[in-house]
Amino acid sequence: MTRCEKTSSWHGSKYNTYPIPILCKLKVQQLTFVINRQHRAYTGKISKETIINSIATASGELGSCADYLMQTVNGLMKVGIKDQQLLWLSKQVSARLD
Repeated sequence: MTRCEKTSSWHGSKYNTYPIPILCKLKVQQLTFVINRQHRAYTGKISKETIINSIATASGELGSCADYLMQTVNGLMKVGIKDQQLLWLSKQVSARLD
């Protein structure tokens, strides 16, 4: 059985909105986001073009969405995980940034 809880660093902060970050302690520590599809901020289905545009242009206090995507793809590749959808998305976003 895994032990998962809201992260203390996010809980009660301005980041405590949907999605809710959940910290799970397995063999490695990971941060998982849980989406509430009933929340007013949930977009539902959106086009790939909108997703690519949003990722290419979005940024906040914690950095740009494009950087986060690239770091995620690179991190997965380092441990031998090739997520085809994320690879495709990162190529599309990179092309948009050029």
